[in-house]
Amino acid sequence: PVQEPARPQVTPVEPPVVRTAPAAPAGTSARPVEKPTAPPAPASGLLEVIVVHLVFTQRVAGERLLDNLLQQGLRFGEMRIFHLHDQGNLLFSMANAHEPGYFNIDTMEQDQLRAVSFFMKLPGPAEPLAALNRMLATAQFLARELEGELRDENRSILTLQMMEHMRERVREFERRMRVPDGR
Repeated sequence: PVQEPARPQVTPVEPPVVRTAPAAPAGTSARPVEKPTAPPAPASGLLEVIVVHLVFTQRVAGERLLDNLLQQGLRFGEMRIFHLHDQGNLLFSMANAHEPGYFNIDTMEQDQLRAVSFFMKLPGPAEPLAALNRMLATAQFLARELEGELRDENRSILTLQMMEHMRERVREFERRMRVPDGR
């Protein structure tokens, strides 16, 4: 008689339990959750984030950072981080690179900061390559003024070659957005 091969035992996996917050009592408004969530993916399914970290060689006074950010046109806003807009169009944002990831504008002038992170979401700016160039120029300016070192998304030293690679990523993203099904 021929024996059938033994079938592996499959252990059923329980689906994760999803808990929702209780509804707000009648007559009160529910407060939004403070932690930001990722934006929904665009209809094309394409989403990309370009990141540049600025690590200061010594802690930087929040007052100095704030003065330089305002000089570069960044403004404190949504999600308690800084943003650069051009004619109402968000170009890029800048967050605190250390916990909690945002800035307390009431105490920022007294804070001592170690690093910040610039990021640009695609799709996003109407002219993504120009927005990336502006983000890189802003980060380079702050690195010079505040004695810092630019790093890529993997925290490796940001070289001119890496900057060009970022530009190529933006060009490739734009190309995929123009082609049906993103290929």
